[in-house]
Amino acid sequence: MCLPRKLSTFALPILLAWGPFTYARQKSYQTTKLIELEAGTADFCFVVQVDEIAYLAIAHDRPSKMIVGDPIQIRIKDDNLFIKTVRQWKYDGDEVKGKIKIRKRVTTDGKLPSCALAVTIH
Repeated sequence: MCLPRKLSTFALPILLAWGPFTYARQKSYQTTKLIELEAGTADFCFVVQVDEIAYLAIAHDRPSKMIVGDPIQIRIKDDNLFIKTVRQWKYDGDEVKGKIKIRKRVTTDGKLPSCALAVTIH
């Protein structure tokens, strides 16, 4: 038996078994609108709304070309909110991970969480 035949006999079952695992890892995104974006020195804060829930999240990496009011694709997993990004360089990731700090149900008053700090003048 030659080496390529042995290799294909070994590799084919592994590749066939790997298929369901790669399919299970596909991520599902929702399209929403970027409501607010505030850049800090080491991180940035952003607000998005999905259905009747508004989310305020903090992330360390800022995807380029994000403009308030533009549609973005997000997914939520546990206490993390992920923004889908377009790769500009081969070492860029496919998404930016933010930590959800506030979840707020949008009521009739329409007030959303904000990245702005409340300032009190005495």
